[in-house]
Amino acid sequence: MFNLTAFIGYMVAVTFTPGPNNILVMTNAGTYGFKRTLNYMAGGAIGVFLIVAASTYFNVLLFDAIPTVKPLMGIAGAAYMIYLALRIIRSKPPEAGESGEPLRFHYGFIMQFLNPKLLIFAVTATSNFIVPYFESSYYLPFTILMTMIFILSWLVWSLCGSVFKLFLNRHYKPFNIAMGLILIYSAVSISGLV
Repeated sequence: MFNLTAFIGYMVAVTFTPGPNNILVMTNAGTYGFKRTLNYMAGGAIGVFLIVAASTYFNVLLFDAIPTVKPLMGIAGAAYMIYLALRIIRSKPPEAGESGEPLRFHYGFIMQFLNPKLLIFAVTATSNFIVPYFESSYYLPFTILMTMIFILSWLVWSLCGSVFKLFLNRHYKPFNIAMGLILIYSAVSISGLV
């Protein structure tokens, strides 16, 4: 029998805890503001939707493919996350009147496909909570629900970044270094090399 409480609990635990996307949206919103983070989140949302949909519809195929694909995903994802971490560490808040360059749509989209944590999460969530209990007509609504929970977590994290924008702009260097190092740690932990 499907357990909605367990499903929502799992979704909230996975999506609201610190991770690469949450750190990126918070840092971006803290530097450039909430509105300028929406493009990244839109790209991320489309990426999450496609990954969860593919995972749901091709669950058996993904289970067979993950053991061979996971090491490559881990290395590619880690490399991209380190690139983003270095970009965060080197970034400065925009000067008065300067617009700066926030993370764009394509960064959000690409990040999802290089994030093994998301790929494994999608396989795990769909195989444990959706496929065993529902027929295929329910797959799309669950995919939309899961994507919406991801978006909600990014909105919360980016709003936190926006609320603390003045503080973060004054103390950007230690904050950016800390966020960059957390992202590098995340990259190393998903790389499969350690």
